[in-house]
Amino acid sequence: MALKWLKYFCPNARYLLKVDDDVAINTPRILNSIKKGDFGEKKDLLLCRYMRSPQPVIREKTNKWFVTYEEYPAEKFPQYCSGYAIFYSSSAAIKIYEASQTLKYFWIEDVFVTGIARQKAGIQGTNIMFYAQFHLDKAKLLMSLSEEYRNSFILAANFAPASIREIWATLLTSRN
Repeated sequence: MALKWLKYFCPNARYLLKVDDDVAINTPRILNSIKKGDFGEKKDLLLCRYMRSPQPVIREKTNKWFVTYEEYPAEKFPQYCSGYAIFYSSSAAIKIYEASQTLKYFWIEDVFVTGIARQKAGIQGTNIMFYAQFHLDKAKLLMSLSEEYRNSFILAANFAPASIREIWATLLTSRN
């Protein structure tokens, strides 16, 4: 829906950032990268953390991620992004959305959108290891000590809202 919304209601947007609600994002770092032109002139930009490749399709019926051969006949999924956070240029998002409209729907959305539809759209994503999953105290300590960590796009995943607010406060007070 976010890709569709971008296409029809945000014609002047240059980028789209899809983020899960339990993820702490380093907004100042992302805005600085856009302002400085860190993404260059690449029109079809997709930045994400790719899942290990290749991911086998799970055929065990008792597994939550069980997929039938009718749903997906191949033994392995195409390269796809972890759904924590995905940064798209608007042109890449629109191309992926349009490609998705020509495909049979597949219920694992990360695989469908950033794997199958991305591949059909001819979009080459960039794998960026840009998040860390830590305990709150460890994440806050890293922010205070590590310039590299403070410059990551995604600071932490799988956190409650109160923890994300603490990470955000630590980020703002630890910046030089």
